[in-house]
Amino acid sequence: MAASKPKYPLGSPQEHKEMCKTHNLPIDVLCEDCDEFICGKCAKTDHKEHEWSTISTAASQRRRGLLKLLKKIKEENLSGIEEKLEKVSNQITENKELCDAEIKKLQKHVDEIMARLTEIRKNNERKLTEDLEEKNKKLNSVKSELNKKKKEIKEMVKFMEDNNSTMSDYSFLKKTGW
Repeated sequence: MAASKPKYPLGSPQEHKEMCKTHNLPIDVLCEDCDEFICGKCAKTDHKEHEWSTISTAASQRRRGLLKLLKKIKEENLSGIEEKLEKVSNQITENKELCDAEIKKLQKHVDEIMARLTEIRKNNERKLTEDLEEKNKKLNSVKSELNKKKKEIKEMVKFMEDNNSTMSDYSFLKKTGW
């Protein structure tokens, strides 16, 4: 079985205190001006003109400062972000409404174009139908004339076949107008 790791490799926090290399005393003061951890004797000698406090007091002050900063961030930044989120949401809604309006305009234009094209198609169909009827009327007239001539020719041919022996070809043609 493997040996378990000690919870605090450098010893417990209470056991491990750094010592001042100059005075061999525990470091328990923070020089605010130099932003250095020092012993009490250094504070009274080398740093006597500086602002200093105990580490626990400095830690408490810094914690309070951090809490104030966090509160300020929460109040100012989060509310600002909430406002921006609301603006973005409103912009999304506005963009959707604008897009829908543009789509409606586009559909209206398409409908107008389709109505015009339908009207053009109907006019062209009507004109083509009228032209077809006119051409067919003329062709039916020609057809009627041709059927009339066909009937006349058939009658002539039958008459000639029936009267072939009695009539001369020339006299028949003269009588019929041929």
